[in-house]
Order: sequence, then C-alpha cells, then structure tokens
Amino acid sequence: MRNIGKVRRGRFLLFVISITLALVACGSDPEGEGPGGVPQGGDSSPDLVITNGRVIDPLSGADRIATVAVQGAAIDRITSDPEEGSALASRAARVIDASGLVVSPGFINTHTHEGVILESMKVFVKDGITTWVGGNCGFSAIPLAGYYERIEQDGMYNNYAALTGLNALRGEVGVDTFDEASPTQIEEMVRILSDDMEAGGMGVSFGSYYNPGCSYEEMLATAKEAARHGGMASSHIRDNIFNLKALIPFWDYYLNRDFLTEAIRTAREADIPYIVSHLTDVTYGPGSTAYALEMISGVLYQQGLRIAVDVIGADSFPNDFFTIARYGTVPLDILMAMADAVPSDFQVTEDVVIGGEVYLRAYESLASVEQAEEVMDAILAGETTSPGVLCHIIDPENTMLALSKPFVFVGNDGAIDVDPGTGELIGHPRSAGAFARFIGHWARDMGVMNLTDALFKATAGPAVWFGFEKKGRLQEGCDADIVVFDPERIIDRAEASVGNMLRPPEGIDYVIVNGVVTVEGTELTGEKAGRAIRRTWEVPGVHHGIGG
Repeated sequence: MRNIGKVRRGRFLLFVISITLALVACGSDPEGEGPGGVPQGGDSSPDLVITNGRVIDPLSGADRIATVAVQGAAIDRITSDPEEGSALASRAARVIDASGLVVSPGFINTHTHEGVILESMKVFVKDGITTWVGGNCGFSAIPLAGYYERIEQDGMYNNYAALTGLNALRGEVGVDTFDEASPTQIEEMVRILSDDMEAGGMGVSFGSYYNPGCSYEEMLATAKEAARHGGMASSHIRDNIFNLKALIPFWDYYLNRDFLTEAIRTAREADIPYIVSHLTDVTYGPGSTAYALEMISGVLYQQGLRIAVDVIGADSFPNDFFTIARYGTVPLDILMAMADAVPSDFQVTEDVVIGGEVYLRAYESLASVEQAEEVMDAILAGETTSPGVLCHIIDPENTMLALSKPFVFVGNDGAIDVDPGTGELIGHPRSAGAFARFIGHWARDMGVMNLTDALFKATAGPAVWFGFEKKGRLQEGCDADIVVFDPERIIDRAEASVGNMLRPPEGIDYVIVNGVVTVEGTELTGEKAGRAIRRTWEVPGVHHGIGG
C-alpha cells in the first residue's frame, strides 16, 4: 500500500477536493443524469425499483417524489418522470411501493463496538444502519487482517470498517491498565498498528478512561503512525480521577479542560483527523457539554483542525459497575456528587447475588449510597461479579445542544453480547434504536432540526468526513445502501426492561444493503450483502460546508 501520508495537502485544497469528490464521486449529478448529462438506465432490467417515494439526497439537497432503480450493488437510475418510472418498474425483478415514505441513504454509525459481531450487525441493520465504524474507545480485535477475513466468511448484514484500539495494543504487548508503556513497548505497538493500517484499517482509537496508565507519548506515537498511513483517530477522553493533581483546580477537571486539551493537542501534533467520542456521555455535568462544544468549535473554525464529535442520543449510558465506580478507589458519594447524580440514577442490568441471595434484581435501581457501597465491597471481596449498570445521568438539554452543531455526528456506542448464564442477547437499548430515536425523537418531536438536516448528519456528513465516497448519497452510481421509512412513525422502542432491551424500532419499512433487501418491517430477510471496508484513501476529516 502506498504511503499516502507522505504527501500532505494544504487544508484549503483538501477541503475543495473532498467536497468536489463528494458531489461527483458516484458519477452523476443529483438530478439523475450520468457523466456528460447522458441519462442512465437504458433498457436494462433493474434488480429492484422503489417507486413513489420522497427521495432525499442530503448532500445535494435534492428532495422530490421519484423512482429509484437499483442494478447489482449500485443505484442505476433516479427519475422524477412518471412514465420512465413506470417503465423501470415494469422491467424490475422486484418493486417496492414507497408511497408516503421517505427514501434515504443508509445511516452511517460513526461510533460503535463489535461484541458478538454478527449479532450486533443483526440489531444495527434494523435501525437503518448500513455502514458502521467499530473498534472505538481503545478496544478492538487485532490483527485486523485476520479479523476481516473471519467475519467475511460468516457473512455480513451491513458494511463494517474498523479502528485499532490502543488499549488492545497495550494488552498485546503486556502493559497493565495502570502502567505506562516503555519505549520498546511503544515501538512494538506502532509496528502492530502499521500492519493493521496496511490491512485497510481506518486508524487508531484511544480509551485512556479505561486504561488510566496510558501516556500521551503512546497516543501521539500511534496517532502519528495512523496519520502516516492516511488514517484517523478517535478518543474516549481521559477521566483521570486517580491522579489527585488532575483535580486541581477542580473547575478545570469538572469541565474536562485538560482532557479535551490532550485530544486537541494530539490532533494538532499528529496532523490527523480526530473524533471526540460520545461527548454527552463524558460531559454530563451542568455547563460541561457547552464548554466542550465551544472549545472544539474554536479549534475547528479558527485553527482549521480536522476535528469532529459524535453523540449517542440516549439519556443513559451503560458501563460496568466496577469501572464506573473507579475500581473502588474513590468514595461513591464523592463520585455521585461530582456527576450531579443520585443513587436512583443507576440501574443494574442483571441480578446481583451476594451470599447466595439476590441482593438486587435485574433492572432495579440503587436505593442509596450505602447499597452501592455494599455491592462494591462484595465485588472487592470476590463475593459477586461486577454487574452491568445503566447510568441515567445525561441531560437532554446537553444532547439537544450537541446535536444542533454541524460538526457533530451520530453513533450508537452499541454492542450485542450473549449472556453466559441465560444464552440470551444483551445490549443497551441505544444499540437497537439510536438512529430511529435521533430522527423520530430529537429531530421530529423535539425540533432540534428539520428532516433533511437530520438525514445529512446521519448519512452524507460522516460519509464526507470519513471519505466513504459512494456512501451517504442517493445518486446514480453510488452504493445502493438505502433506508425506506415513515417520517411520522419512525421511533425507537427498546427500553431498559426485561425482554425489551433490543426491541427494534418502528417506522422503518425496508433496509437495503448493497442493493439487497436486508430488512422488511422489523424482520431480517436472511440476506447478507454487507462488506468489510478496507481503506485505501486518506481520510479527509473535513465537513461539508466547513473548510479552511
């Protein structure tokens, strides 16, 4: 693979080239004519035709009642001419009548995790996710080349690209959670990352929240290596409460000033596109989200750094009790006060058994700090395992503020696993409905933005930033990743209760991946047309309409 990173283009040139490619990458203009203005489609027999739908291409702004014809894995023809649409439908192997429905590009999930990857794909695709980026928060499978081959053998329900996690690299070379890597270990991590980048990896992800011993030197070295190959970086920013010096002054700690500065410094010194992950999950105190957005906006607009943010959109986030309680090293009443939280904000997701008795039932909330301390004491004594916990501490106002920003994307931070005790699938409700919630709750019901802007944020925006040149668009020649949904009915239905954690959304009628109908209603068709995305380009890291 050629070393793309050796030739660094000027920021303005990068912006112009990226947007030009975004508009023409699929070989057509938004009105459905091919190169040179020659209509495509001819007398061929389409594999699939979608008729009478409100066809929205968020990148060009096209919004019209039209017919979409699919041939193979690509969009072959889009026409607003009723006669031509009828002719295409008459020759098609299959026709979908989308009257009253929106026809949109497939959703692009910028932040997620693998879990049991095939099961994750099954859940994600029902939420309209046709492409997703995994390996976030410092955790990933390595080496990437072998992992891609294994998941391709099993078949894929949607398209998947991967980051390499720094925490995974640290584990591979034998670095403990609370230790810093030695220079020799850093060199070995860089070598492994280089192999992953050669295999088509998207870049590197940091999760210093989970590995407090991770040093800036480790992050910078791996970020520079990812940049050398044309890749990107993302980060679950640090929360170094273990270091008492980091708490002084406390207001800086509370606003995440030093931790955001570390991320921005990495983006600048490595000259790499950078995503600050699930911002409202890590800035949940009053004023901290607004401060973080202002700080990031400044380096994006005023300094020209290639930086973005993603937001999940749920009012809670999942974690492991032992981790969220800082491994028993910090008094729980202090932690709750710092998070502006009360015990009932925390809900266990499985039975907690202490001394042979059920101490807390699955989905029961904590009643007191003392109860939380008893659970921690039992974990430290080896009397019980650490349960999963839902943290209901995300202020909806913070979510609305973040989603309103043009440099913020949408992820689900999801992963589907198998409960070893019951064999049942488990996962946070946002795994099953983040995009339906974004469009149905935040955009439509809460009025954060109009439908076209919401679809841009979920499709074309991340496609441009990541360099997915044929995704996130409804244009001829682009990949036929398509979602057909009812804009009045689309909504998430998963909730934190027994049997409902992974309930699929309402209002999504069809999900098409690479030209193949993969979801009808809430059911999988059994088709696996997804592909592993092996990056061969330099990640642009620019926003449509934001340059310089």
